[in-house]
Parts: sequence; structure tokens; C-alpha cells
Amino acid sequence: MLTKIRANWKLIGGVVFVVLMIGVALVIATPPSNARAKQTQQTVVVQRGNLTATVTGNGTITAESTVDLSFQTNGTVKRVLVQEGDTVQAGQVLAELDDRTLQAEVASAHARLASAQAKLKKTKQGATDEEIASAKASLQSAQVAHDLAIKESETASLDFESAKLAVEKAQVAVGVAQAAYDRIGGASNPMIGMTQQAKELQSATLEYQSALTKYNTQLRTVETSKKSKVESAKANIEKAKADFAKMQVKAEDVAMDQASVEQAEQSLKQAQINLENAVLKAPFAGVVTAVNVVTGARTSNVPIAVKMMNVNPLHVNLKLSENDVVKVQSNQPVKLTTDSLKEWQTDGKVSYIAPLGESASGVVTFIVRVDFVTADPRVKVGMTANLDITTAHKDNVLVVPNTALLPKGNERIVQVVGADGKTSEVEVQTGLSDGSFTEITGGIAEGTRIVAFPSSGTVRSSMPFP
Repeated sequence: MLTKIRANWKLIGGVVFVVLMIGVALVIATPPSNARAKQTQQTVVVQRGNLTATVTGNGTITAESTVDLSFQTNGTVKRVLVQEGDTVQAGQVLAELDDRTLQAEVASAHARLASAQAKLKKTKQGATDEEIASAKASLQSAQVAHDLAIKESETASLDFESAKLAVEKAQVAVGVAQAAYDRIGGASNPMIGMTQQAKELQSATLEYQSALTKYNTQLRTVETSKKSKVESAKANIEKAKADFAKMQVKAEDVAMDQASVEQAEQSLKQAQINLENAVLKAPFAGVVTAVNVVTGARTSNVPIAVKMMNVNPLHVNLKLSENDVVKVQSNQPVKLTTDSLKEWQTDGKVSYIAPLGESASGVVTFIVRVDFVTADPRVKVGMTANLDITTAHKDNVLVVPNTALLPKGNERIVQVVGADGKTSEVEVQTGLSDGSFTEITGGIAEGTRIVAFPSSGTVRSSMPFP
């Protein structure tokens, strides 16, 4: 890509005018004896002017960013508020879903959170003094009942042993009476019923039966006391202990209730996010490029609802050769035009220079981004823009036409016209060039007359000198 440099138009016009006037004067004033080369020789005077160096290129106008917007929750579209081509601001609502179900979910999540918070508060506070006193009294009462049941069981055991001894004693008495009864003939004695032995046997038998009945009653009492009263009293103690323990604040209970609160908070946040996602908003200020939803549509059937692009700023990515890119720096001013709009022009600046080149067919180029802002609606994304990047500028410097410079090895020379009209080669030091004029930094002074288009045997270059 060639480097193009513009000079101050007033300077160009002045120099050209001077060149023409000098040419006319030379034609009039030169004696007939001069050679034809001298008759056509044109000269200019070294003067001061302004120089501006630029790097040119072109590229496609591109939006700052583009985005495809989708609803992040499923539902039915309630309203579509934009259409293709609309200009929108950041945060502006583009479309909405029917959110009645989502609002109900938020309300329910609020209620669950309030319940969890109340439970946590109660757990942290613990029981009241009255509740603790009541639980303590219940525990003491259960303990007393348990002790009494044990004592009753022990008493019943003593009665049981006494009844057992009475049965054994009555059984011995029956045996003794039976032996005496048998010695006098027993049932074979016709007078046995009238005997004392028969009466004693009957009495002993009745006492035995009575003792046996008491024994069986005590046996049942002992079993009931041990299996029912004592065990029931023990169970009441365990329950009273558990109830009393509940009155105390436990770290693990607080932790569990705290976890329930946090879970309820997360559920509420998710419900709120789902409700917020029922509204599709513009993430930045820009232009709507497509609307793919209509009222009543299901979001699950429309993956992309709205497309947008950000046109502030616009930019152009142009490719520069390695010789040109070294002259470009960030924030350098740029003039932009487009062939599509002859009268359109705007200012921009270099915002990015690629640190790595791209090679294609042996040619290395570098991407340079130029940002610009325009309020002209006729400028469309996709148009081709022409760019002039200002890489250097100097005011009030000595300048000569590039045509006046001749190469001599690695140096540059000009042909200076002396007072006698003869020319001599003078080596000069050059600086900035705009492609038409070049800065002279040494070798000749302002006001020096030089040949504008040298035609002596020296080979003249047609290329501009940097």
C-alpha cells in the first residue's frame, strides 16, 4: 500500500504559480544565443510551507458489536415493543412474556423464606423460662413415678415370697393331716367323717387352697409391676428427658435451620431471576436488526428473539503493509470518506494496531482498527470507507518539489541556478515528504533558485522520496 501525503494547497498553488511565472520570464529574458535546453528549463525558489504525511487504505464499515438476544426462561410472548430498524437505548424493554406464574413463584419463595427465618429465630432464642421449668418439673415427676414403681415392685415381691411360704406350709399341713387320716382307715372307716383327723384334713386342705390363691394373685402382681409399671415409668423418664433437652439451644439445630434459610434465599433469588428474564432488554444502545417473535409465540419455538448491533462507535479494519504500519500509532487522526456518499466525510482515530502480522502469498499485512462516530443515517454497516491516517505533520519548513530531487548514490541532490544562469549540483538533506513536496533540512537555504525539472544528463527518479 503506497504512502500518500498531502501538502498545504496554498503552498502548492503558490509554488506552481511561481514555477509558471519563472518559466515565462526565462523564455522572455533568455538571449537567442542560449541552448534550447536552457530555453525550456524551469526553476523554482525554495520556500517554506506545511507538510502532512498520511497512510491510506480502505475497508468495510463494521459495527462495534452485534448480539443475538434470547429469552432465558420459557413462556408465552405477551408484548413485542420494537421492530427492525428501531434505535434503542441500553436497558430499553424489547419484548415481554406473560409473567403471572413467575410472580406466583416469587411470592411462594418469599413465604418459604419467611417461615425458615422464623424457625431459625426461635431455635436461636430457645425455650422460655416457663417452658424450661415445666419440662424440668415433668422430668422430676417421671423420676418420682419411676422410683415409686420400683418400690411397689419390691413390696409385691415380698408379698409374693410370703404367699409362697404360706403355700408350702399349707402343703406340709395337708400332708400331715392326710397321713393321720390314712392311719385310722381313711375312707374305708365308716366313722371317718366324725373323726378329728378328717376335720383336720379338711381344714388343712382349705388353708392350702386359700394360700395357693393368694400365691397366684401375688405372682400376677409381681409380673404386672415389673413389666408394666416399672417399664412405663422408665419410658416416661426418657420422654421427659428428651422434652427437657429440646428446651436447650443446640449448635447443630441452629446450623440446620440456618441452612434451610440459605436454601430458601437461593430459591427466592432464582424465582426473581426467572421473573426478570421474562423481560428482554437491550444490553447496549444500538439498532434493532431483526425481530423474530410475535405476540402469543412460545419462546421454546424461537431460539433468537431479537438481533441488535452497536453503531457507536463504528469502525473499519484495514490491512497495512509492514512498511506502512510502522508509521502508524494509536490515537492518530484519520479522515474517512466513502465513494457511496461523495459529500460525506468524518474524523476518526486509530484505536488498535495488531501486534502480529498475517501472511498471504508471501505478503505480510497488519490489521489496524480505526474508530469513528457519525450521526449520518445514510452511512450503513457494510459500506466501503476510504481512510487517510495522518502519521506526521510539520509547519513552516523548507520544501522543494519532489521532481527537483535527483538521486546520487544514497544521497539526494538538487541543481542550483547561479547568478550567471549556470547550474551546479548541491547535496541536500531531506526530511518529511508528502509525495509531492519534500522537506529540506540542510544543504540549501530559503530563497535558493533550483531547477524544478532537471534534464541534464543526470538520471531523474519519478518516485517520491521518503
